[in-house]
Amino acid sequence: MSYDDRGYDDEEEFDFSDSEKPDYSEYENVESFEFGENPQPDTYKYIGLKEFSFGESLQPEPHKYLGFKEFHFQKDSSLIAPQKNLVIPSKKGLERNLVRENEDEIVVFFNEHDNISPKEKKSLLTDQMKNTNINIPNFRERVKDYFDVISSINITEDQKKVIQSKSNSILAEFISRIEDNEFDISSTADPNVIAISIIYTAIISSEDMPEITMTHLATLGGIRTARITYYYNRYFRQLYPRIKFDPTIYKLTAIKKIFSMYFFQLFIGGDFDFSKQIQILRKKILDNNNLPDQLEEVNIRELQEIIVNYPNIFTKYFNDIFNIAKFLMELGRLYKIIGAPIKISIITKMLHKKGINLTQGIMGFRRSISEIYDFLKMNTIDFFPRRIEVTDTPKDQRPEKRRQIERIIGTRIKVYAAKNIYNGKYFEKGREGCEECLREGFKTDITRITALDFHHSTDNKEIQYTADNLYHLFINDELNPSFLEDLISLMESKRVVLLCSNHHNLLHHERYHDFKYLINYPNIFSYPADIIYLLVRIAVDNFYKTRHLNFDQKRNIRRNIRGKLRKKYFIDFFYEGVCPSCGRFNTRDHLTVFDF
Repeated sequence: MSYDDRGYDDEEEFDFSDSEKPDYSEYENVESFEFGENPQPDTYKYIGLKEFSFGESLQPEPHKYLGFKEFHFQKDSSLIAPQKNLVIPSKKGLERNLVRENEDEIVVFFNEHDNISPKEKKSLLTDQMKNTNINIPNFRERVKDYFDVISSINITEDQKKVIQSKSNSILAEFISRIEDNEFDISSTADPNVIAISIIYTAIISSEDMPEITMTHLATLGGIRTARITYYYNRYFRQLYPRIKFDPTIYKLTAIKKIFSMYFFQLFIGGDFDFSKQIQILRKKILDNNNLPDQLEEVNIRELQEIIVNYPNIFTKYFNDIFNIAKFLMELGRLYKIIGAPIKISIITKMLHKKGINLTQGIMGFRRSISEIYDFLKMNTIDFFPRRIEVTDTPKDQRPEKRRQIERIIGTRIKVYAAKNIYNGKYFEKGREGCEECLREGFKTDITRITALDFHHSTDNKEIQYTADNLYHLFINDELNPSFLEDLISLMESKRVVLLCSNHHNLLHHERYHDFKYLINYPNIFSYPADIIYLLVRIAVDNFYKTRHLNFDQKRNIRRNIRGKLRKKYFIDFFYEGVCPSCGRFNTRDHLTVFDF
C-alpha cells in the first residue's frame, strides 16, 4: 500500500481552526495540528508528526516531513526542530528512507550467500517505488525477444523446444498476474533479466533437464546471478519449485544451528528417538507452533516449503542435523575426558563418509560442521573442548601443524590408557609409572609420558600402542564415541604392561642379555683389541643358542657385540658409565638404552 492510500486509524487528535480545511492532504500519526489566522499551504503531507503549528507569518514552500516528533514555524519563518542539524528530506531523501524501511522485506528474495553489491540492491529496492504503469503488450514482446538466448544453451534441440514452450507459458502466467494486480512491475524493469529468470525457472522446474547453472545463464544473458535469484524467488518460486532440491536457495545457516541446539537439548534430556521427534517437528513447523524462538518467519516459510515440495529431503536434512548434534555431543564428551582439542576436519570426513552431509559437498559441509560446533560450544557451559585447525597456518607449515595435532591427540589417549588400564593399577598412590623403575629405586611417571611404553607380554603384537598408532586407531574406528572404553578392554585382553621406554627397550635386545656377561667382563678394555675380537668369536661359536647358526648369522651377532663394546667404552670413558641427563641408567644394566 502506498502512503496515499492510508487512512487515519492511528491518529489520536486532529483539529482545525476556523479556517478552511484542506481536503486533499494526508496526515498520519498526528497528535496535534493547528492553523493560525494566515492562509495555509494546500499541498502538505505529514507523516508521523506529534505536534505541528503555524505562527503569524507566511509559511515556507511545501515540504514533506518524515518522522518528526515536534515541528514549529516561528515569525521569521525559520524551521526549528528538537534534533540538531536537522535536514528537511527532499523527494530523493524520502525515497531513501522508504528504501531503508522496505529493505528487510526485499532482502528475503536473495539467497543466503548471494554476493550482491549495495548499489545493485539499492537499484532493485528503488525500482519498487517507481512508476509501475507499463505497456503490457510491448513489455511481453520485449521479454520474448530475449528468449533467443535459449538457442545458445548447450542442450538437445528437443530440450530447447521444451524450454521455449515452458518459458512462453511462464511468461503468459506472469503477465496474467500483473493484469490481475497480483503485483506490480516497474516500468524500468529489465526485460532481459526477467527473460533469463523465466528460462532458468523453466529449466529447474522441468523433468529430465541437464544441470544448467544459474551462473551459466547469467553469463549468457550478461547479468549477475543475484538478479536471477531475486526475480525467481519473488515471482516464480512458489508456482514453479525446483525439481531437484538446491540448498543454496534457502537460508539454512540459522536453521541448522538452531535445530542442532534443539536436538542437543533433547539428548541432554535422554531422548534419542529420531523417528518420533521428526514427526513432532514436522507438525510444529506446518502449524507454526511451539518452535524455537530464534527462528524467523522466513525460516519457517522455507521449512514449510521444503516439507511440501521435498518431504524426503526434509527428513534427510533433519536426520543429518540430529546425527551431527548427537555425534558432536558424544565426541565432545570423549575429547573432554582425554583433555585434547577437537579437529573438525577429521569429524567432517568421517560423517561425510557415512552419508551425513546436509546435502553438501565436503568443503561446504566442513564449514557447516564448524558453524554448528561453534554455536553449540558458545551456548553450552564448559561442555565442548576448543577446536583446532590448520587452515590458519601458512600452507608450507600445515603438514607439520597437522602432525603436531595428531601427536597431541594420540598422546592424550595414551595418558588416558596409562591411567585407566587394569583399574588404574599403574597410578596407585606411591606406585606411579614404570614398575621396573620403582624396583630399581627411582620413578618414571606420567609427567614423562613420552618415556612410557605399552609392552606386550604375549607374542600377539599386531597392534603397537604408541601415541601415533593410538591416534590412527581412533581415526580408523570412525571416531567411535565408546572408543576409550573399547580400547581399555582390548589392551587388557592383550595383557599389555606399562614400562618406561628404557626397560621396554631392554626386553627387546635378546642378544645383549645372552652376552651381557662378556660385555661387562671386568677390565675387558685392558686387553688388546685382537684378544677382545677372539673372545667374542669364541663366545658366539660356543654359546648354546648360537653355536648351531650359520656363518652369516654368527657374523652379524659378533658385529652386534663389538658395537655394544665400543658404545660402552665411550660412555664409560666420557660419562663414567652413567646417563648424564637422568643420572640413573648405567652401562652395566642398561647399555642398550643409551643414544648419542
